[in-house]
Amino acid sequence: MLEELTYVSGGFYLFSLLGVINFYLVPQNLYALFWSKGRYAKATLEAMPSAITRYLVGVVLMVVGFLFWIFHIVIGFELYSTTVTLFREVFYAR
Repeated sequence: MLEELTYVSGGFYLFSLLGVINFYLVPQNLYALFWSKGRYAKATLEAMPSAITRYLVGVVLMVVGFLFWIFHIVIGFELYSTTVTLFREVFYAR
């Protein structure tokens, strides 16, 4: 069970990393749109719906990755406390 949990949490770490990358790259497009002049700004304006979509996807990926990271910590703590309890019962039983 712990191995599957590790694989699942690793996958969501990857999702979270992709979300962070998206979150970093898309504002550059927004910057080019609002602060640059000329042909590049016009091309960015035409690509704006896709930029906003990628931005929102990045936010969603970061939130999902963060939630599963928290979930992984909670499950890990539960497994740790269960293991400690069993260890105490086995070795300190009277």
